[in-house]
Amino acid sequence: MPRCWALRRGADTIEAEMDAMSDDTERGTASDVVALRRRLDRLRTAADVPHDVFLQDLETAYEELRTSEEEVRVQQEQISRLVSDQSAAHRQQERMLALLPVAVLTTDPNGVIRSANSAASGLLRVPIGRLVGKPVFALMSTEDRSQLRRRLSEGVQQSVREVATLLPRDRSPVMAEVVLMPAPGPWADLTWVLLVADRRAEGTGEDRERLSSGLVRLAGVLGGADDLHGLLVQAAEVVADAIHDHAAASITVGSPLDPVAIGTTRLGLAQRIDGAQVVAGEGPAVSAYGTGGTVVSEDLRFDERWPVLARHVPGGAGAAVAVPLVGDNTEVSGVLVVYLPAGRAAGDAERVTGLFAATVAALVIEFEAKAELSTLAAELRQAMESRAVIEQAKGIVMAHRRCTDEEAFAHLVRLSSSTHVKLREVARDIVAQASGTAPTGG
Repeated sequence: MPRCWALRRGADTIEAEMDAMSDDTERGTASDVVALRRRLDRLRTAADVPHDVFLQDLETAYEELRTSEEEVRVQQEQISRLVSDQSAAHRQQERMLALLPVAVLTTDPNGVIRSANSAASGLLRVPIGRLVGKPVFALMSTEDRSQLRRRLSEGVQQSVREVATLLPRDRSPVMAEVVLMPAPGPWADLTWVLLVADRRAEGTGEDRERLSSGLVRLAGVLGGADDLHGLLVQAAEVVADAIHDHAAASITVGSPLDPVAIGTTRLGLAQRIDGAQVVAGEGPAVSAYGTGGTVVSEDLRFDERWPVLARHVPGGAGAAVAVPLVGDNTEVSGVLVVYLPAGRAAGDAERVTGLFAATVAALVIEFEAKAELSTLAAELRQAMESRAVIEQAKGIVMAHRRCTDEEAFAHLVRLSSSTHVKLREVARDIVAQASGTAPTGG
């Protein structure tokens, strides 16, 4: 009796541990805990079970719980890594906006500032640290606040424009055009671009508006791209639209002569000139990628640097600006080329193409990080599904062979090795044969 009493007390202790663990484990482990509880209940009420068998089963149950707890811990670490990578992606988006040459703020849907770039800090004469957490409406005149608040209450689904009077600290009020649009990425934030008229600035007001809006739009391309080619096509369209109504653009990742991926504007001009450079083995894209510097041509048809290309350039071609894409390690990873129609000076596009190239390079880096994150998440899901069906198969083998957890797993491994079938598939077959239905979790 004392030994039997001790065994039953041991069962009560394990049951109490299961109660505590079930509050902390994820769904995948909860079903295991329930199954083990039922097993212990059957053992406790079975009068014909020998004490040694009872003790062995209790120890097995306890080890299974410890194993499940360790698996949940590993899964939670993987999930924490995913969350950390997602936060890093958000910070990358903010860094991209920080590089823009115009004043940019991001706010939550209520107008509370989440981030600001250095241009906004300089315009408003407020340190970035003091801007964060401040209501954006506090930076504007009372007369302009109601209209912008109404815009926020209606929900900002696309770019809207309003004129507002900004109130820089220790400075006279400044009239500005406020461009309000959804922020890049999967968050509900808003982007505020503050455009102030400046006669000293290069280009017309329309040109500067194209530049600022284009840069912000480019930073948001990442959220709508499913693959690298789609990202490059969208980015090329934004760049060309921001530079000139009839401009064409091409973005290449890798060498222009042997690209990893390439995206061009819908206008066929960029594709034809890219193809001509491949045939000739020379041209602005090839030179920019090889030298790592910006290459400008006022007219591709008569540029003496590429005589072979001149014979293959299609009609309608004119000037070109090619800027290398430089990654975090300062190595050239690709090229952005803007093609202008005949009669349009390349110098007008040289400066802004450089700004776009820096943003495109950051986009490519971010996309690759995002793709790696998606792959990791898919691998985690598959691992969790595989674990579920393998655990089911182990339970069936243990019941059939009256063996331990380790012996059941070793049996599955031997079957997998001898049949040259993946362990997960072996487990699926065993579960399907035992239940007559498809296994859960696989």
